[in-house]
Amino acid sequence: SQGPSGFGYGDNDDNTLIPASPSVFIRKSFNISDPSQADGMLIHIDYDDAYALYLNGKLITKKNISDLSLYTEAAKKGHEANLYRGEHDFEEVWIKAEDLRQGENLIAIEAHNYSVDNSAKKDWVEPADLSIIPVVSLFYKYANPNKIDNPSAFVAAAYPHLHSNFSLKSGESVVLSNAQGQVVDKQVLLDTRSNESQGRASNSGTWGYLDYPSPKASNTNGYAKRAAKVKALTSAGLYDAALSLALEAEAGASIYYSLDGSEPNTSSNQYTGPINISKTSILRARAYRNNYAPSLVSSFTYFINEDNGLPIISLIADPIDLFSNQRGIFAYGSHAEANGAGANFKQAWTRASSVEYFLDASLAFQADAGLELFGHYSRSKERKSMEVKFKDGFGSGKLKYPVFDDYPVKKFDDLVLRTSSNDYKKTLFRDMLTQSLFKELGLDTQAYKPARLFINAQYWGLINIREKMDSHYLERHFGVEDDDIDLIAGYIKENGKLKGQVLEGNLDSYRELVNFVKDRDMSD
Repeated sequence: SQGPSGFGYGDNDDNTLIPASPSVFIRKSFNISDPSQADGMLIHIDYDDAYALYLNGKLITKKNISDLSLYTEAAKKGHEANLYRGEHDFEEVWIKAEDLRQGENLIAIEAHNYSVDNSAKKDWVEPADLSIIPVVSLFYKYANPNKIDNPSAFVAAAYPHLHSNFSLKSGESVVLSNAQGQVVDKQVLLDTRSNESQGRASNSGTWGYLDYPSPKASNTNGYAKRAAKVKALTSAGLYDAALSLALEAEAGASIYYSLDGSEPNTSSNQYTGPINISKTSILRARAYRNNYAPSLVSSFTYFINEDNGLPIISLIADPIDLFSNQRGIFAYGSHAEANGAGANFKQAWTRASSVEYFLDASLAFQADAGLELFGHYSRSKERKSMEVKFKDGFGSGKLKYPVFDDYPVKKFDDLVLRTSSNDYKKTLFRDMLTQSLFKELGLDTQAYKPARLFINAQYWGLINIREKMDSHYLERHFGVEDDDIDLIAGYIKENGKLKGQVLEGNLDSYRELVNFVKDRDMSD
């Protein structure tokens, strides 16, 4: 069968509707008379929940899926399509001109659902939606002057620029060499956050922070240094009376601050004197100084007349990133269906945040980190679990603090703030109790610690600080490299067929183990 682009069901964004299925396979052939005149091909892909793209029988890329041997294979996690939500954050796949053939070429794409059973099709559970919408743009080096079809701004913006095949972290070096191998330039990367850029500034030629990225154009004005962070003369913590907060910045800098969780800018409140705090409050501040990049944001929580009992986690984030229809990870959003499909809280969105941990009325640590929701069906409940990610781009990388008492692990890539999922209205500790019982049997368990949660100075109830079971967990406890891990969430059903999803690696070794057990007498 055939139809116009936009294949799937359930989102009301598909031109060609298909029956509810675990996957859909599409293909399109096209002819190129002279590949030497082609500059390459750009493919935009909007998808729900995973896809794999092939050109002329060769796998070019895949997203959100590990094993492609079964048409019923599940996506690793849910991924909502963007186009019908009014967003344009598509996957962009660039095909080099040398990968194109003279004559007929064939593009093939397979899309897979998330809530799919990895066993027989009769056991497949129908998910809410499936969608794949590819848009193909072919670029030529030379245009007919009598008929020039310039690409739209949307396509032109995605046209590939010079790009490396590696990533860099703060503190690592980048080296530029000429054809003879001589070093032309070398720089150590500065501490860089999301949406920031570094390079040689057009106004001075010195290496530093740029106002904004500028591919295929002159670099913008730059700053060799960042302004120092704002300091609060009163430490974040628990207090039994109102406070008058004084802030301090380096000489020549102006301070701007907010009290609602938003990141301060020059349109925020300008600091002119002590700030009076009479109730539990948050404060974020940033320093601006001529010829310097703005400082990193300083974040503080002050608890007034709060009980000093369990440890406290305080999260601070821009309210727009938490609650707005467009970006809020807690919101239903403008495109949610009655069953929750399409809701913001179903998306794998990560937002910038500050996390503070308080013990015995004092601040134990503060870190800038990424914040996203955690769990699956529990995301639809009133109280939602979260994951805090300590990584470059949002902060300074791994958290180096002994979060859990009498525990050998002192460094963490992430922590889970768990609401107890289905137990969130009952005991709030059922899973922790189970973990503690199994620990005495010498089995692998996840560390935990109960705590109180505040978000933007509002109390959000009790949560359990947890280790996350992922490749980082196995690396921390057993020294296993990420590339050597097969991590599978699922179980063996009574008929011996596998149900679940691949989180890391693939199912090959696990299937071999299952078949080994099935084919042998294990009674001895």
